[in-house]
Amino acid sequence: TSVIGTCHRWRGDAKKCSEIFKPLLPILKASATPVYYMETIFHYGLALGEQGRYQEAIRVLEEGREFGLKSGERYNTPKLTNSLGWAYHELCHFAKAIEYNHLTLDSIQELLGPGTSNIFEIEAQTRINLGENYLMTGDVQKARENLKLVYENINNPAYAFARTRWKPRCLLGLGELWLQTGDADKAESLLSELFEHQWTDKFPYKKYQVRAWHLRSDILSARGRMKEAEIELTRALTQVNQLGNPTLL
Repeated sequence: TSVIGTCHRWRGDAKKCSEIFKPLLPILKASATPVYYMETIFHYGLALGEQGRYQEAIRVLEEGREFGLKSGERYNTPKLTNSLGWAYHELCHFAKAIEYNHLTLDSIQELLGPGTSNIFEIEAQTRINLGENYLMTGDVQKARENLKLVYENINNPAYAFARTRWKPRCLLGLGELWLQTGDADKAESLLSELFEHQWTDKFPYKKYQVRAWHLRSDILSARGRMKEAEIELTRALTQVNQLGNPTLL
């Protein structure tokens, strides 16, 4: 049942995912291993957030993180911590988002050991979070540093599957960064890379589709092509209305 719920989220149906997981959590808490229980909390919390139910998502993720800290679980606890960073970012509480994302990096360093560096999925997602956090607070340099570090590992074959979940975010974040600094050509190049590999079709996280259309609209607008920009923005708005999460725009 948990796998089915996760697949619904991966295929873009956050509502169905949360409906499956809500009655399942008390059962798993009483009978499952901490790792399995917390993995379900992770997907449930994100599914709530993807519907715009951020306060509920934060409550669930905080409860899960507290459970992880008490039980000594070391893998999913950083995932829940960085998910809290994501949720607070969506609510524009950027200072809180940055705090949780740095806590995640500290946990990862402890997990890997001193003097190690391995951009695996949790770290990649966390650095993308930080890139987005810093971009929204106007710290372009720190935003670029975090996003660039992830981008440099996109073609590493060691991340062939996991990167399908974080490559779109990295490309979109860098595209938004370059457009904000006035380089529409570079932004369009990154957006083209996203669509060339059809990541949003293979893993149709609809929020990425919304961001991609929004970014394309902004690029066209920056070039004075207002009619085309309106078409792309309308596509994004239509998807947002279907998702019921206006914070995506």
